[in-house]
Amino acid sequence: MGLKLNTALMLGQCLDQICFGLYTIIFNFRENLSITTGNMLLFVDIEGKQQHWNYKDGRKYFNLNSILQETIKYAEFSENDELKLVFSNDEIIIFFADGMSESYTINLDGIFDVIS
Repeated sequence: MGLKLNTALMLGQCLDQICFGLYTIIFNFRENLSITTGNMLLFVDIEGKQQHWNYKDGRKYFNLNSILQETIKYAEFSENDELKLVFSNDEIIIFFADGMSESYTINLDGIFDVIS
């Protein structure tokens, strides 16, 4: 079963590190889970403020520090392959898929799901 079909494997994962590359953001979690975005995402903080990021923004200032050391309490895939993660502090990240290119990659213990 792919990770996309089993979001339960993401629940309880603690976010330990956020890495900003030139065109990607990598989220490294404690239990061998990582999610890499190469396309776009939306971050909604506890006050409802939205921050949008896409690969064209590169290393644009984008503050995600509030979700460090928080755990995933809810994860779901939508019909159009968007991944929504809700953290223990109720902040949200949504990874978008555009259907044309590699939008984000999920890696858990060496098992990869590439979402386009």
